[in-house]
Amino acid sequence: MSTNASVHVKGLDGKVRSIYIHWDGYLSHAGDMLRNHYSTQAAADELVGMGDCSSLDATLDDSTFYHRDRNEDYDDVRANEAFNLVDSLELNSQQYDYYFDTAQWHLVTGGKCVPLTEAKEVEEA
Repeated sequence: MSTNASVHVKGLDGKVRSIYIHWDGYLSHAGDMLRNHYSTQAAADELVGMGDCSSLDATLDDSTFYHRDRNEDYDDVRANEAFNLVDSLELNSQQYDYYFDTAQWHLVTGGKCVPLTEAKEVEEA
């Protein structure tokens, strides 16, 4: 069974773009991948630019994307775009929702953005 996640990135233009991740969306995998390997605005923007993701790994080359790797139509899997996080979550919310803003990844839980460094403690508590 898959553990789905959504990745929401606030761009420099203020818009929030989001993609879906199908496999291993939990904190100890997707959360760690995002925090450790996609921790800059450029890296986060490049990630959502790839569109929906089957599995996220430490590099984009090692990750599996529906368009690039499975030849799905890009218009069907490209990032959703919204004016704010609330609207973005209405378009794309999963078991785990991650949000990048001001150079930091957060887990969106209980209506709050919890920094990923603290979110691990929340999950394990």
